[in-house]
Amino acid sequence: MEGELRGCVNTLTAFERNAVVAAVSAVAMRYRIQRTTARLKMRLSIRRQRQLMAPNCVSLSESIVQFCCAMASGVIPRATPRWWMRRRTGGTWEDLRKMDDTADGYYKEKLRMSPRVFREIVEALSPHLQRRVTFYRVPLMPDHIIAYALYRWASREMYESNTSPFSIGRTSGLIAVEDVKALPMGG
Repeated sequence: MEGELRGCVNTLTAFERNAVVAAVSAVAMRYRIQRTTARLKMRLSIRRQRQLMAPNCVSLSESIVQFCCAMASGVIPRATPRWWMRRRTGGTWEDLRKMDDTADGYYKEKLRMSPRVFREIVEALSPHLQRRVTFYRVPLMPDHIIAYALYRWASREMYESNTSPFSIGRTSGLIAVEDVKALPMGG
């Protein structure tokens, strides 16, 4: 077999063999360089991600303090609300929870009764309106339910427009009114 190769015309010369070896070596070297470069890029991106995920706490807190100072001094203007957005104050429910010298007039305006009468009603009806806490939500408190029902009856508004000031959903508002309506009112 060796004799056949030596006598064969299609064999490679030493120069051609060196050229093939050089080409294969160049391809192999190029592949190693690309693989090494890809590994380095991957390590670099992982390092950058770690740096972004765990920033220096001192520089972060300094940035927050500087931002708060800039906001307080008025250097950074506050966003102006759009004309179609309603400004949220706290709503009727938050205003009813405040007990100050203006609460009496506010109760008379919104619920058509004094705070004392409202508290007496809540005290009488609370045992019948107790809800259980579930994994899905925190229930409405009895005073919240009663205040919403009284406000709804006093204002004669639609459910869609008066659940928002009490921070409750439309369905919760419907259920609250039905629950208060179904309570025994006799003593």
